[in-house]
Amino acid sequence: MKKIVPLAAALAAALNVISLAAPSSAARDGRLPDPTGTIRTYSEDGPIDTRGAFFQSLGTNGRSCATCHVIGEAMSLSATGARRRFAMSGGADPLFAAVDGANCPDARRDRPADHS
Repeated sequence: MKKIVPLAAALAAALNVISLAAPSSAARDGRLPDPTGTIRTYSEDGPIDTRGAFFQSLGTNGRSCATCHVIGEAMSLSATGARRRFAMSGGADPLFAAVDGANCPDARRDRPADHS
């Protein structure tokens, strides 16, 4: 029997893959390659627990704090990362919601030129 996953749970899982995934080198030791060397997201409490409210969508648009504060981008958001997320999701990532992630409210979600 095929398991039906609620849309919100499926979107959350996709976001974890798209926006929280760090390069494989970071998965091992938390270090991220950077053109100037290496950067790292550090927590004195040990590994960052992505099950907390910071990483969960608390509203209806699918966004969480981690939509813009990405572990794999040193808790920031890069233009390269945003372009990658657009390409991987076809503009469906909550980062590109028309309400404030597009050039105007009636922008087409799947059109890169509408999200500058």
